[in-house]
Amino acid sequence: LEEFGKTVRGHEETLNSPKIDRLNLTRATAAQFGLVFCLYEDEQKIAEKIIEATAAQDALVDFVDEQGVRHRLFAITGKDDIAAIAKMTTDKSCIIADGHHRYETALAYYKETANPKAAYQMIAFANTHQDGLVILATHRLVGNLESFDIRKLLAGLKENFEVTEMESKQKMLTQMKAEQANDKNAFGIYSGRNAYYVAVLENKQAMDSAAAEKSSPWKSLDVSVLHKLILEELLGIDERKLAAGSNVEYIKDTDNAIDESIARVDERCKQAAFFMNPVKMQQLRMVTGTGEKMPQKSTYFYPKMYTGLTINKL
Repeated sequence: LEEFGKTVRGHEETLNSPKIDRLNLTRATAAQFGLVFCLYEDEQKIAEKIIEATAAQDALVDFVDEQGVRHRLFAITGKDDIAAIAKMTTDKSCIIADGHHRYETALAYYKETANPKAAYQMIAFANTHQDGLVILATHRLVGNLESFDIRKLLAGLKENFEVTEMESKQKMLTQMKAEQANDKNAFGIYSGRNAYYVAVLENKQAMDSAAAEKSSPWKSLDVSVLHKLILEELLGIDERKLAAGSNVEYIKDTDNAIDESIARVDERCKQAAFFMNPVKMQQLRMVTGTGEKMPQKSTYFYPKMYTGLTINKL
C-alpha cells in the first residue's frame, strides 16, 4: 500500500461515511472481503495470454450471481507465469476504477495498526486494452430541496445551456448520445408529468469561472458541469451538502435504473432526475494524468468483482 501518487492514482472524490463503515468492519473482522478494482495499460496483453491458457482448465469457483453475471475464479500457479506478470507490472502505474473507499480504508487501518499483513490490499487488475471493460453512467436523483421549481431551473439553465423539451424518454436518451458523439456536454432532465428535457452546454466559459482552479480535462467532464453549473449554482447543492448526502442520490445505470428513477420522481419521492452519459476511458486517463479527481460517483465500471469471493485475513 502507498499514498496516492504516480504509481497508484484515484479518479474520484470519496465520502466519509462509507470509509467509517469499512474501517469499523476491518477492525471487527481483521480481514479484507472486497477487491479494489484497478486499471493498467499493456498493449502486449501479457497477462491476458496467461489468463486465457489458465481459463482452459477447471475453475476453482464457477457461479452466476443474482444479476445474471457469471463469475469464475482460477489460480495461476506456474512460476514462469507469475514471474512474467510480475515483470510486466514492475514499471507500471494504475488507476483505481472502483474501490476508492476500500483503498483509503486499507491505508488508514495499516497506519492505525502497523500490522505487516495490513500493508497489502487485495487488488483486481484489468488491462484497458481489452473489449470486456465497460464504463456505465451514474445518474443523479435530487430531493429534499425546500424551494425546488422546475420552471426556475429551466430558466436558469437557459443562461448557459440550450434546453430542448423531448417527446419521450427514448428521444431524450437518443439525443443525449448524439450530443456526446459531437463532444457536447449534455444531460437528460425529468421532473414529472412526462416532461423530458435535454440540456446542452453552449457557454463553455461558464466553467472557467465556476472552476477556475481546475484543469481543462476536469472542466470538460459532464459530471463536473452538472455539479458546478447546475447542482451548485442553480440548486444550491454545494460540496458540503453533497457530502452530507441528503439532497443527491446516485443511481447506477444498470437494468431498469432509468425507469425506476422516473418512477421515484412521479411518486414524489424525488424532485428531479438528471440522466448522464458515461465517462469515456480517454477522459479518465486525461483527468488522472493531471493528478485531479473527478466528482464522486462519476463512473460505474461493469461487471463488478464479487465481494467475499476471496478473503484476505490480516
